[in-house]
Amino acid sequence: MSAWQLQPDVLALLALAAGAYAAGVWRVRRWHTRRSVAYAAGLLTLAVALLSPLDAAAETALFSHMVQHLLIAMVAAPLLVVGGPLTLALRAARPPTRRRLTALMVSPAARVLVHPVATWGLFAAVVLGTHFTPVYDAAVRSDAVHAVEHAAYLWAGLLFWLPVLGAQPLPRRLGWLSLTAYHLATMPVVSVVGVVLLYAPEPLYPSYPLLADQQDAGMLMWLGGTMMLAFAAVVIGWRELLREERHQLARERRLEAAG
Repeated sequence: MSAWQLQPDVLALLALAAGAYAAGVWRVRRWHTRRSVAYAAGLLTLAVALLSPLDAAAETALFSHMVQHLLIAMVAAPLLVVGGPLTLALRAARPPTRRRLTALMVSPAARVLVHPVATWGLFAAVVLGTHFTPVYDAAVRSDAVHAVEHAAYLWAGLLFWLPVLGAQPLPRRLGWLSLTAYHLATMPVVSVVGVVLLYAPEPLYPSYPLLADQQDAGMLMWLGGTMMLAFAAVVIGWRELLREERHQLARERRLEAAG
C-alpha cells in the first residue's frame, strides 16, 4: 500500500464541491447541521475511495477495487443526497437562477430521470455492465476509463438513492412497501455479481490473475453489498414508520381539538 495520492483533478473537484456547499450554507444562514455533516462525510468517503492507498491497491487487487465501488455508490452517494445540495442550491440562489433551476428540476426529462424505475435500471446497468464487459479490466489499464467508471458509479449511486431518501425538490420518498420492493429488486443485481466472482473456476479479469482475490471480492460484493442494502432499507423504513406515526398523532390531536 502506498501513501495518499494527491491527484489534482480529484482534489479540485472535491474542493469545488465543498466550497460551493459552504458558500450556500453561508448564504442561507439557517441550515440543518446534520445535512452539512452528512455532505462532509460523503466528500470524505470519496476522498478515502479515490485518494487513499486504497486507490493504488485497486490496481493490483480486485478486492480493493470492489471496496472502492461500494464506498462510492453505497456510502458516499447516500450521504451526499442526505446533505441536500439541490435544496441548498435553490434556497441560496437568486430569484432568476432559482426559477431556472426549478424549471429544470420539474421538466419531463428530469422526472423521467429520477423515476424509481429509471434510477434502478441505471444502477443495475452500471453494476452489471462494468463487471460483465471489458470495462472492468480496461479501467485498470487506463486512468481515463477508471475515472469514467468511478463517475458512473457515483452518478448512478446518487440517482439510485434520490427516490429512497426523497431528496427535495425532486421525488417524494418511497413508501414502506415501495422502499422494500426497490431494495429487494436491487439485491439480486448485487448478488449475481458476487456469486459469479465467487464461484468462477478461473479469474475473469486478466488484470487480476489471483483466483483467491477474485473470490474475496465476490464474497464482499455478495454479502457486503446486500447487507448494506438491507441495512439501509431497515433504517429508512423504520424512519418512515416513525414519521407516519407522528403524522397520525398530529391528525388525532387536530380531531380532538376540533371536537
